[in-house]
Amino acid sequence: MPNPLSRVRPDKVPLHIMAGGLAQRPELAKHVMSVIDWWSYSEAQLAALLPRFLKADYRVTHAMFQALSSAEARRSALTAAARATMSSEEFELYESVMRAIVPTRNTRNAFAHRLWCISESLPEALLLTDGSWEAEQSIIVKELVAKAMTDPQASVVPPETDYSRFMVYRENDLLREVEAAKRAFFLIYRFSKCLGDPSWQRDAWRAELSSELASAQTQGSPTPPG
Repeated sequence: MPNPLSRVRPDKVPLHIMAGGLAQRPELAKHVMSVIDWWSYSEAQLAALLPRFLKADYRVTHAMFQALSSAEARRSALTAAARATMSSEEFELYESVMRAIVPTRNTRNAFAHRLWCISESLPEALLLTDGSWEAEQSIIVKELVAKAMTDPQASVVPPETDYSRFMVYRENDLLREVEAAKRAFFLIYRFSKCLGDPSWQRDAWRAELSSELASAQTQGSPTPPG
């Protein structure tokens, strides 16, 4: 699993924090994009559940679903529809699936919205940090520059980089996240089959899904930083 840079290289390696860092590590970047790719299809499958819950026209419910302004609102709407229309056994299975996919969904969000950077001292790795770090550093640097301009005699010491806020992802770490994203996709797929197939097939799908859920509990995705 990924580790903080402070643990991997406590000797304070130089960092390249800039747009385009992923392009410098194309063999690793493709795994990052694979996680995002699998999750795009997972989200499409989740959206397709709503008309099945409500037994309503797909185009209408899909338009309503997409009109919700946040991912959290969409999840809440989906859960409310599931609770209102499903049996207690089916809803328990739905909740189990939704809980199982949370870690890898969080990882996907981190991969898509946080900052990727690199270090020449770690050519086999990508580094991931949160955007607030760069904002904080920018504010501190601006304050130091302003201080130096108003008082040339003042001691100006650049801020130290907090290496604990950079997570080191090597290829094995990224491949593990790709597999977790795939598992999430197939959990949702199997759950949808439990709803729509003939009753004699639903039992088989439900047994397979229960087995997958048990496996997912032992192979969960590590929580991303911050």
